[in-house]
Amino acid sequence: MVTCLPRPVPHRIDASLTTEMYDATSQSWKKPVRRTAIALVRALPDETPTIYEMGIPVAAVEWGMPFHVDVQQRVPMNPNRDAVSSGYPLKLHVACLPVLLEHMDEATLKQDWVGAAGRRCDETVQRQIIQRAFGENIAQTSGGFRDMLKVLAGAGDPPAPHQPHQHQQHPNGQPPQHSRPVFCRSAMRPGQPAELSNSR
Repeated sequence: MVTCLPRPVPHRIDASLTTEMYDATSQSWKKPVRRTAIALVRALPDETPTIYEMGIPVAAVEWGMPFHVDVQQRVPMNPNRDAVSSGYPLKLHVACLPVLLEHMDEATLKQDWVGAAGRRCDETVQRQIIQRAFGENIAQTSGGFRDMLKVLAGAGDPPAPHQPHQHQQHPNGQPPQHSRPVFCRSAMRPGQPAELSNSR
């Protein structure tokens, strides 16, 4: 017996993602890009953050955030339907990263998936990532983070190094001393909680 428990959806995101549709004319599956909604639902401590297809668990979302991702359209998968299409998790990361920034600390911002997704985000998001993750230590960047720096530099607006506060100088030259779960398949409307199940 499946017992459903409601969970809040703190973030809903509109994004253009690849999906699967059967073409009766050609009798084959097509993978067009369609606009859809993504619901981010907090994962419990013992749950693996997972990609859901309209409430059905599909695969791990492959990031360091405590959120499940429920996509409100068919998720593209391989012919055996046992793995998502190559590159699909990255597309989800790119769509969700701007919203997730507020939940991320310095260590999370430096994770590889953030660098890979951030290089595909707009310059505003890239600037936030570099400044918050590295501050004045931008020489430590690598991989996707270094690619972000190149984009910002090419735009003529590289992130400025953090400037320490300048204390007023004392006359003697010294500064003054200052003292996984399973979603139930249901249509979600804005303001409604997602429904989760504790069944394994």
